[in-house]
Amino acid sequence: MRKGQLKVCDVLYQKTYALGETECVTSFSELGRLSGLKMRQCFNIIAQLEALKFVQRAKSEATSNKKDQGSIIRFLPFPKS
Repeated sequence: MRKGQLKVCDVLYQKTYALGETECVTSFSELGRLSGLKMRQCFNIIAQLEALKFVQRAKSEATSNKKDQGSIIRFLPFPKS
């Protein structure tokens, strides 16, 4: 994994498994702020992690019309091939 991917995985871990959850609602701007990366980098990294099956992403019905409220992201620290 690359450094940016590890940073985003660390943030996702802190927002999920560290709290006893498997998924969280977050935005790319929040991921950027917490990881120290730019929002666009986070967008690309989440797409990469999705392709590697480390995350599954879905729109949040409660926040889908609100700017910066983002997606539901399920973090899979041990992806299956």
